[in-house]
Amino acid sequence: MVSEEFSELVSRGIKECNSGNTLGALMYLEEASRKGKNPLLNSYLAYCLAREHKSYREAIELGIGAVNEQSGNLVLYLNLAKVYILAGKRKNALKVLRQATKRGRDEQILRLIKKLGVRKQPVLPFLQRGNPINIFLGKLRHKLLS
Repeated sequence: MVSEEFSELVSRGIKECNSGNTLGALMYLEEASRKGKNPLLNSYLAYCLAREHKSYREAIELGIGAVNEQSGNLVLYLNLAKVYILAGKRKNALKVLRQATKRGRDEQILRLIKKLGVRKQPVLPFLQRGNPINIFLGKLRHKLLS
């Protein structure tokens, strides 16, 4: 059974995190994690750890565990994607966000996908994106299609 104090700490931590105060949220969430565990707590704790302590590996593990435990909750996907973005893993973030869109529709997830942007395939996929030929052809394609 979940105690009322645990629920209150989680609730306050989430509220602080959503208002942008991740340091304050981290204090509430760490205290709550000493009293119990749940996927939502782990997800927000992961985001706060990544944001405040740059503990990306630990945060990613917590976030993945939360998503695996409760795959129907889109907030968990959103928080995991944010952790990936903080860790500099844009591809992984987009992958997680795409998985979330298969589970349901969420405006925050769609906004984040749009903000990250999806790049077109290189003109010559057998060459690397940074190859000068691909760069030139990509600019040419953009001008012709604009």
